[in-house]
Amino acid sequence: MNGETLLTPLLDRFLETVVFEVGLAEHTLSAYAADLRRYLEHLEALGIEDAGEVVREDIVDHLGALYAAGMSPRSCARHLSAIRHFHRHLAEEGVTRQNPAADLESVRLPRSLPHFLSAEEVDRLLDAPDTSTEEGVRDAAILALFYACGLRISELCALPLRHLSIEEGAVRVRGKGGKDRLVPLGRRAITRLRTWLALRD
Repeated sequence: MNGETLLTPLLDRFLETVVFEVGLAEHTLSAYAADLRRYLEHLEALGIEDAGEVVREDIVDHLGALYAAGMSPRSCARHLSAIRHFHRHLAEEGVTRQNPAADLESVRLPRSLPHFLSAEEVDRLLDAPDTSTEEGVRDAAILALFYACGLRISELCALPLRHLSIEEGAVRVRGKGGKDRLVPLGRRAITRLRTWLALRD
């Protein structure tokens, strides 16, 4: 990308404002400009051409991508500061009706990335139970359901059997705040659940 997006004029006006009204140090201003140009390229990749279309999740996704790419927590925090100031400026100037970064003041990035299992490790985990026993068939079904639906442990433990619909290939999960969501089952989960339910009956 050449660094220019449809939102670049808004960035230019913002930088002019912070130069004359806020009086940021030159190195801080340069860092803000670079951070925000990278942010605007992220928005452009999402197809966002109007600053008013930006939502909180767009900002969080951008910060998460930066962190996943190896950016330090300190640099990510600087990016967040720049983005927060930028959107506050747009809201104060009446360019946007809302500030999508308004509630990101207290965001704390994790100190280290979580460990993700490789595809081979996942397969070994799902195939670990001894399915020659009833307990193994049950455990295989539990692991397949846990993995296929991305459930929390608490959600899995509290899941009533009546919320499971093999025919529809979905499960109704009650998450935080008592909100229900319908989650599709994968083919492997459906197969293993059918086998376990037949033994259970």
